[in-house]
Amino acid sequence: MSLTHLTFRKEFTEAVEVKQVAQQKVDRDRFAVEKAEQQERQPSSLLRVNSRTAELINRQLTGHH
Repeated sequence: MSLTHLTFRKEFTEAVEVKQVAQQKVDRDRFAVEKAEQQERQPSSLLRVNSRTAELINRQLTGHH
């Protein structure tokens, strides 16, 4: 026996769609949180890079290699 065409009740189909939409929202929210966390970490990384760059420039200018 081979099943080639299945139909589901309207309520079941709607429930599946609601679940898919909810999962997509969870995925979007998770991405937004990850992006915010990454942006939160980024300034401190940039500060370290800028501080190190300033230190190297200062050494070059003052002759303290």
